Amino acid sequence: MNAIADNAIVAAKAWVLSAKTACYQCHANTRVFAILLAGPFTLRGEPDLVVSPDDDAILTLTTAAPLPNEALAVIDESSRGRYRLDHSHTAGSSYWMNHCEACDAKLGDYYLERPGEAFFPMDDEGFDQLHAICIQGPMEFGEPSCGYNGALAHWIANLSTGQFHDVSASHAIPGERL
Repeated sequence: MNAIADNAIVAAKAWVLSAKTACYQCHANTRVFAILLAGPFTLRGEPDLVVSPDDDAILTLTTAAPLPNEALAVIDESSRGRYRLDHSHTAGSSYWMNHCEACDAKLGDYYLERPGEAFFPMDDEGFDQLHAICIQGPMEFGEPSCGYNGALAHWIANLSTGQFHDVSASHAIPGERL
């Protein structure tokens, strides 16, 4: 695990999700990423959580610093550096965000998590565009901000065999692609 943070959530497992969306700047079709956390959870301090997690909860991680090494390895390999820590002038802080594969524009979470967008699908077609890699924990996410997305929680709970790769937290599989 990374250095101990004052406020943290320890998750039993996490999913790195990917989908595609159009870049607002260059309009290229680009891959985007999000992180979901699954319980049971252990909380330390007072992490910024929109909901109180129960052991069956699926939370959407909106910010964390630092990310656990296990999750970071999968994200780096999958996103090829397009999901990285960067400063948002709109948010007034730095957080893990997506960047366009074609023009490197910052793609803020707000535009990816609205109804009908990449990580808030409204129909089967939208859900069919999602891919996930499961990382077994436990993993500690320091200084997290988490929310809840019922549609994604339901999708994760009902994944059928073959729709995701199960990756051990002790070793990310190099070359494993979403």
